[in-house]
Amino acid sequence: MPDARAAWIRNELLKPLAARLARGGYAITFEPSFTAWLARTLPTDGSSPEAFLDRDVTPLIAAALPAKAGPLTVGMADDQPSIRLGGPQGQPRRTPATAKE
Repeated sequence: MPDARAAWIRNELLKPLAARLARGGYAITFEPSFTAWLARTLPTDGSSPEAFLDRDVTPLIAAALPAKAGPLTVGMADDQPSIRLGGPQGQPRRTPATAKE
């Protein structure tokens, strides 16, 4: 992925999402694998990337959030967004499916 596109995704989509989650106490870091997946998944039909993120991606992340807020890393597992508790070197990943277990 070109650096300019990755930078745009980080600055225009992921920083605002991280700020919203930070208000709930979640300190979010996004892995490059998640940024690359998002770049491949964003709509190409001219529709709003922000709306896509809010409608299709944020619910996947929110479904895997632990009850107790803290540092988290969003990456990929089984080709879907996943969360690693405790930051980049933290506990095993949580996906929306495993968060219910």
